[in-house]
Amino acid sequence: FRNLDLLAIDDIHFIANKNSMQSEFLYTFNSIDLAGKQIVLASDAHPKQIGQISESLVSRFVSGMVVKIESPDFETRLEICRRIAARLGKNIDEDVLRYVAEHVRTNVRELEGAILKLVAFASLGCERISRDMAGRLLADHVTRTDPLVHVSDIEGAVAGFFGISPGDVHSSKKNR
Repeated sequence: FRNLDLLAIDDIHFIANKNSMQSEFLYTFNSIDLAGKQIVLASDAHPKQIGQISESLVSRFVSGMVVKIESPDFETRLEICRRIAARLGKNIDEDVLRYVAEHVRTNVRELEGAILKLVAFASLGCERISRDMAGRLLADHVTRTDPLVHVSDIEGAVAGFFGISPGDVHSSKKNR
């Protein structure tokens, strides 16, 4: 890995609590960085909020550009739905795509799953994908993907109340 031009890792937060892996990753990170190559990391939390990750890794993570990527807005979700349908070679009515984009708000994977479900059911039942079908098939999906309270909201409130960082909520420390 140390000779790569680009290292891209998703879910880097999974190395928390894994000291030997963190140590090895630190050497890899330094080698790639010193060579002037690119490193792209993705995580569910800000580097400072990841519990039980070494300070040396946190400092390297925040030395780059840290960006929070929000869920896509309606227009972006609609365009994503159009592209998924086109990639699948399916001509899905605009009102169906609008319904999916309006009700599935979390992420691209959920949008793709919703479109795939519609396409699969339509092909199995030999019927046309309609707005009614989408409402029927995605009803339980829509309620599961749009929670009123997110875990990150709860973690933030708990951390704020106790005066700790959200990363400390996940740590094994037993103090405050």
